Amino acid sequence: RDPDLPPLRRGDFLKSMPEHKSDPKILQAVAHIGELLLSNPPSYTVRLTELGNQLVRDAVRLLRAHKIRLAQFIGCFPEYFNVLRAGPVQEVQLLPEGVTFVQNFKADATGPPALTLTAPAAVPPAPSQFPVSLGPPPSLAPPPQAQRRPDALTITRQTTLFGTPGPPELPSPVPSGASPVRIKQDYEGMGTGELYREFVEQENQRRKERLETLCATSRQSRYPAMRLIHAQEVKQYLDNDLQSVLLVDFRSDTETEVSVMPGSLPVAEFRQDMSGLLLAFDLIVGYCALGARSGEACELLLDSAESYGVDHYLLAEKLVNWEGSLVAWAHEGHDLVDPKTGKPTRKVHAWCREIAGMFPISAGYELFLTEGIDTTARPFLQCESERRYQALMGRAARGRLQWFPSVVPITAQEASEAATQGAAVFVDVRTSREVEVS
Repeated sequence: RDPDLPPLRRGDFLKSMPEHKSDPKILQAVAHIGELLLSNPPSYTVRLTELGNQLVRDAVRLLRAHKIRLAQFIGCFPEYFNVLRAGPVQEVQLLPEGVTFVQNFKADATGPPALTLTAPAAVPPAPSQFPVSLGPPPSLAPPPQAQRRPDALTITRQTTLFGTPGPPELPSPVPSGASPVRIKQDYEGMGTGELYREFVEQENQRRKERLETLCATSRQSRYPAMRLIHAQEVKQYLDNDLQSVLLVDFRSDTETEVSVMPGSLPVAEFRQDMSGLLLAFDLIVGYCALGARSGEACELLLDSAESYGVDHYLLAEKLVNWEGSLVAWAHEGHDLVDPKTGKPTRKVHAWCREIAGMFPISAGYELFLTEGIDTTARPFLQCESERRYQALMGRAARGRLQWFPSVVPITAQEASEAATQGAAVFVDVRTSREVEVS
């Protein structure tokens, strides 16, 4: 129970809600709900039950203390939310006024910190995942926080999407001057028949769904308030009026040597004339290979707008992040541009091998990777490894329950400890071909 409230009966607070709409705790709960809906574009719609499961602990306590249900609470703000009914299922949609409220609420630095707008308790908030360095502002005085953090636009902390600390930064990035080499995609050139075409269609759909899931996870954990744009919208802008849209490339020089988006500008050049470009273009679109690095970099630009001599609200109005970026562009079947010749090309740098596995197959794209390890990809690779491990454990559990439920399982860690102590005998039941390898 909230100690500030008198004893309540169910329905008492609902009757007096108009008097409490300006309460800081109420406003922060509304902003938190809107933030969760913003993470589900393009319709900003979520099932009511799923929305309730994603609420932070403070929001749940608020509803319980006031003896009000989530649907009733949302219904008190019809200007921000729309409750849709599809049979027994209720869905909540964020209206345009709600989007504006959430953006203004986050931009207001004087907002009361009574309710922490973070991910649910099961996924603790983590520092930045994809290290991005944009460099200091050109010929401008350092920002006020410079004494505490030398570079306001540098992320040095590494944490996976699952909240567990990541490994230390690798000692050396991709070797300077290393040339990208073409890699062969999985299933490339396997056949041309009807069965193969059907397989390609299903595989590409699976890859697209996996891309959307990863983008949603990255967005919720790293840049939940960043405005988004998608590949279809980018294509419409480029076809209709390229002069009103500026694409900013947040990738490394090694990646941009292979191909770029038509009319794009490297982030270094954008940084040098940010104020002039903001006045010249109606929309600034940040992109990279996946949209994760550009999403974090865009939020960092917003946080440090004043140190670059630009208005924060003007930048927030025009700057958007392209979710899915070049991988989503490839799934739409569009070309890129060769920076050397200016001609259309389907060559693209995949950033890391795991991202290469999300590009569509049999679509004519040539994927390139640079020998060595890009340090900015290390946290993503760690996250992908964790995802694969969780998938493996899920399959193993289902197989055990179905085929050998009475057998007692042990984990890899327990097996390693038993082997070290000499307390177990390991019987290899694999085939002879497997044993020949290791």
